[in-house]
Amino acid sequence: MNSTSPFKLLQELDARSQKKSGLVRGDGERKEWTGVLFRIGDDSMLAPMSMLDELVHQPSISRVPGVKPWVLGLANLHNSLLPVIDLQGFLLGAELDKPNDARRLLVVSNGGHKVGLLVAEVFGMKQFWTSDEVNERPPLATELRPYVSAGLKRFGEHYAVFDLNKLLGAPEFLDNLL
Repeated sequence: MNSTSPFKLLQELDARSQKKSGLVRGDGERKEWTGVLFRIGDDSMLAPMSMLDELVHQPSISRVPGVKPWVLGLANLHNSLLPVIDLQGFLLGAELDKPNDARRLLVVSNGGHKVGLLVAEVFGMKQFWTSDEVNERPPLATELRPYVSAGLKRFGEHYAVFDLNKLLGAPEFLDNLL
């Protein structure tokens, strides 16, 4: 006769089911993905939290002559000079349409150097299970599509994941940094 209780059998069955579904790792922990939801033009996108060094309000920016219009200038962040890029200006060729108090700076590292990506607004953090990744991408402006690495869908909401590595590695972006 089997000495395992029915409750223990149900727990083991549940654990095996979750492991096969991709919701948990082999060690029993769920695989979670967290991103910051922000807006570029009319589109909302997610930036992986793992790629962001900081998220701050728009700092004071000193203009630098002779640069592209989307290179806004330099900001002093924690006593370090930080190039600030208008992400919407770079990708869509349109200036930010929100007042300064709504704008946020996504600070990312680029080969040991930090870069500030200014966005019109940030809506907050979103959490997903890695199993929420889908093949199809939500409808987006054509200019944004090359910078999308994944789509995530949960509770009827469909989001594009912005690939910061593609942006930071794009020659047209790198060649115009300060």
